[in-house]
Amino acid sequence: MKEIEFAPPLGSVYVERDEQAEVKAGSGLHVQSNKDPRRNQTATVVEIAEDIEDVSVGDTIIFNMSRAVKVGGKVFSVKIDYIEGVVECTA
Repeated sequence: MKEIEFAPPLGSVYVERDEQAEVKAGSGLHVQSNKDPRRNQTATVVEIAEDIEDVSVGDTIIFNMSRAVKVGGKVFSVKIDYIEGVVECTA
């Protein structure tokens, strides 16, 4: 059977939820565990809609899990308006 692949709808990104317990953003902000679905989650962007310019594939983002739509496995669709921020790692 042929597998159908979907692109994210306009204004959305596909993300894969991260499993780490805590992320420290460049500003020093500590993001809580991904275990509580009511809290903000971190995820890696795996695909973007053609109209998205602010986020790139491979970026780690912070988003509210209650606003995401599960696409399959650990992959979720998130509208760009519901992305709280992009985590910038500094050495």
